[in-house]
Amino acid sequence: MKPSIIAFLTLLAGTASAQNLNLSGTIPGIAGKKLEIKQLDHLKADIKVEADGKFSTSLTLKPGYYDLTNIDQPVFLEPGMTLDIDKGTDHTVFTGKGSAENKAIQQITQLKQKSFPLAYNRFTNEINMVEPSAFFSSVEKFKKTATTVVNKTTGSAYFKKSQTDDIKFEEQKLKMDYLPNYGIDTTMQRQLSIIQFEWIKNQRLGKVDTALTARMKKMQKDMHVKTMSAADSAKCNVLNDLNLNDAFAYQNSASYRALFQQCIINLNNAMWAKDKSVSGKAFNDKINATYITDPIIKKELEFQYVLGQFRMKRDIDKAYQEYSNSDADKNYIAEITRIYRGSKTLEGTTAPDFTYADKNGDKISLSDMKGNYVFIDFWATYCLPCIGQIPAIKDMEKRYAGKNIKFVSVSVDPKEDEAKWKKFIAENNMEGIQLSAIGSDDKFKNYFNVSGIPRFILIDPAGKVVSEDALKPADPELQKQIDALVSKN
Repeated sequence: MKPSIIAFLTLLAGTASAQNLNLSGTIPGIAGKKLEIKQLDHLKADIKVEADGKFSTSLTLKPGYYDLTNIDQPVFLEPGMTLDIDKGTDHTVFTGKGSAENKAIQQITQLKQKSFPLAYNRFTNEINMVEPSAFFSSVEKFKKTATTVVNKTTGSAYFKKSQTDDIKFEEQKLKMDYLPNYGIDTTMQRQLSIIQFEWIKNQRLGKVDTALTARMKKMQKDMHVKTMSAADSAKCNVLNDLNLNDAFAYQNSASYRALFQQCIINLNNAMWAKDKSVSGKAFNDKINATYITDPIIKKELEFQYVLGQFRMKRDIDKAYQEYSNSDADKNYIAEITRIYRGSKTLEGTTAPDFTYADKNGDKISLSDMKGNYVFIDFWATYCLPCIGQIPAIKDMEKRYAGKNIKFVSVSVDPKEDEAKWKKFIAENNMEGIQLSAIGSDDKFKNYFNVSGIPRFILIDPAGKVVSEDALKPADPELQKQIDALVSKN
């Protein structure tokens, strides 16, 4: 880090430490619960929310970007602010000192969404098919407009620097995302994902389907409608010069972290290609030792690896023991311990009820299905692995028709994609019980810590948890498990 930057950050830190942050507002969705304030998955504070959804608190926090429960954008917080946040039905309103910075984040987010629209969490077909010269022009226009928005704010120097950096990294991320998607027909890409999972299912069962294999290979080729020139590809190769030890960017820029994560994935893949016998932790440790010198990023990489193990339910006890016995920072160990205690098995406990709406708006609850096993699938239309499981779910629905088991698919698509969800389930003839979590209480999702999809949960006829992280429908072992359960009744 350059001396001038060190001096800049030291000045900011010294100024910030003398003041508190006053935060208030209304978030109806968590009325009577807790407002969690997190930074990079670290819980920094949890605030009591009154029965009417109002909250008010004074905090000591460092300047930076925080995730607040039910607020759908990063919130910039800094000592000395008196910020009020009101969560409306369609948008969030910021008032008070600190509102200018957070309104700027809203403007830039909306600008990006308008300039580079997403469908199913990927660039739309329109963006994939636009010529590189036009795409680069759009990126440059976005960069200039976003910079103007930031420069109009007059309050926080920390905000201006961090946002200026983030715009630069967002420019690079847009190019990184464009390169592998250029010329791809997104409709064919989604169809291919279903075929690929069917192919994987056959492989696990020892089946050879030459027609399916040929169809998959043909679609892999046909979905690439255009090919980018070498010169334009070079403009999109943004990772070669990325500084993997920029702690300020890591802490403040989601775009930098996305670039950083892709670099780590590329390094992992290169190591894996050379030696497939080495464990994921060994890869992580080697990357940390070889490429990462900044102590903050070293700690974060170790923390995020263990957190990833927790989320994937992989050797949780072993991962926790190794991390808690390491020389990791005591605050990080305390955070992992809190998460670990909350991740212990829920099997045998009574699942909380849920009430979600179907495509017609009718409310359906878990309690309505009492007396049946309930297999629940949390998914979204933008999630390709989720889509890949649909054929297997349909197979299960047919196999167990008339048995005491219900199959429930709960979409976690955002509100603006509700029409896409309805269209998707109609076009794909999805039967079973199709529900949407839009506008619903998150109690059920939070109980099971549903932080990634697809996620499968199995409940017994009495409402007890059989499996909090059930096998995928395409896994033959799940069929054996369900066969054994329904045969008892």
